[in-house]
Amino acid sequence: MRAVALALGRTYFIDGRVVPGRRLGRKIGFPTVNIDPANELFPGSGVYVTTSRLESFARSFESVTNIGVRPTLYENYALTIESHIFDFDSNVYGDVIRLYFHQLLRREQQFRSALELNRQIHADIERSRRFFARHPIRFNEIGVLQQS
Repeated sequence: MRAVALALGRTYFIDGRVVPGRRLGRKIGFPTVNIDPANELFPGSGVYVTTSRLESFARSFESVTNIGVRPTLYENYALTIESHIFDFDSNVYGDVIRLYFHQLLRREQQFRSALELNRQIHADIERSRRFFARHPIRFNEIGVLQQS
């Protein structure tokens, strides 16, 4: 993602709308917002450190985002973009969201069990939190991302 940001002269982002999902993330302890992207191009399948900006909130939120087909939990293999927003529990269906992509944590993979997936999600969240502790993310008064 760093090379992409250098080429663009800014952090890469996608815009979309929050849409209802199957609420499976919530059932396994990791509620997510599901995004219907407006962009035609988005990063490849994987788990990313992201910052989420929701139109209805006046601030940004640290998050971790999965782009992929969720092979451990589903067999229809439809591509999804879903973000677990840290310390956040609000109904934002229909809201416009912008996801800023900071770092690829890992490529998507299939796990042998839901328990193994759950452990990996915990590890992904912890790695994301460490990223934000080392690289604080700030937005200026007009909502433009400014990395320290």
